[in-house]
Amino acid sequence: MIINNKKLFSTQIEVTADDFAPASNIEREKLTSIGEQTSYWRDAWRRLKMNKIAMVSLVVIILVLLFAIVGPFLSPYTYDQQIRGDENLTPSLKHLFGTDNLGRDLLVRTMIGARISIFIGIGASLLVLVIGSIYGAVSGLIGGKVDSFMMRIVEIIYSLPDMLIIILLRIVLDDPLTKAFDSGNMLGGLQVLGPGIIAMFIVYALLYWVGMARIVRGQVLQLKEMEYVNAARALGSNNKRLIMKHLLPNCIGQLVVTTMLQIPSVIFTEAYLSFLGIGVSKPLASLGSLASDAINGISSYPYRLVFPAATISIIILAFNLFGDGLRDALDPRLK
Repeated sequence: MIINNKKLFSTQIEVTADDFAPASNIEREKLTSIGEQTSYWRDAWRRLKMNKIAMVSLVVIILVLLFAIVGPFLSPYTYDQQIRGDENLTPSLKHLFGTDNLGRDLLVRTMIGARISIFIGIGASLLVLVIGSIYGAVSGLIGGKVDSFMMRIVEIIYSLPDMLIIILLRIVLDDPLTKAFDSGNMLGGLQVLGPGIIAMFIVYALLYWVGMARIVRGQVLQLKEMEYVNAARALGSNNKRLIMKHLLPNCIGQLVVTTMLQIPSVIFTEAYLSFLGIGVSKPLASLGSLASDAINGISSYPYRLVFPAATISIIILAFNLFGDGLRDALDPRLK
């Protein structure tokens, strides 16, 4: 179309020989960088590797796991073995952590104590993860009066004194659990742990999931308004499928971080209960029970307290620092 000798529209494109020249190295690098793709977890791992404190904490956690899991198999002693003539020995080449008043090697007992603490910490945290994530996802997805009612239950549970309930359950369950253990109706592993640890697991299943539930509920309230959730509803997905296939997988970052930070809290609670004498049953060793046994002879044998106290401090610090680094790596808002 031509008006007053001016072209308003033209389909002609000017082409020169330079347009067909090979791309330069700089242009190739730009094209390569634009084409690079990365997954959520690969990007999170890259960010985590940049956090030196978190990586050092991860190495410490791995070393502690090896110390607790592999160490007892390499020791020439067992945690309940009493060696006559080796009572109250100070640290030496024969007994690196020394021995207690019964001649038991404190190194292998510290290894077993660390194993018990980590096992309880991970087990109780996974229990909290399962209960809290399902409860929070259901509450957030349904919403309305159901959500309001479920959150009132959470607020009531928040007001309960958890430590008092653990102690009361320990007293109430002591006799029936002891009879169940003696009759052989309970698994051997539970019998080794004792009524105190079982009471703690019950309390965690009843009370400690509320924090996880609130976090998941907040995430689900945001995610359920997204387009992909509406599309899944339009295709006929029920609430169960929405929670398991669409909502919880997109909360995985928060779930992992919260669970990781829950582990040191559980470990500290177990050590505290064992220190009070209501944790693991003797002769099984726990870091808290080892510290409690060391109190009586702290003026004469301070090394008995130093090793279990240092071990539990290292474990809790490493998990906390790694959890902080994991939170920074998985939080998309920090990209």
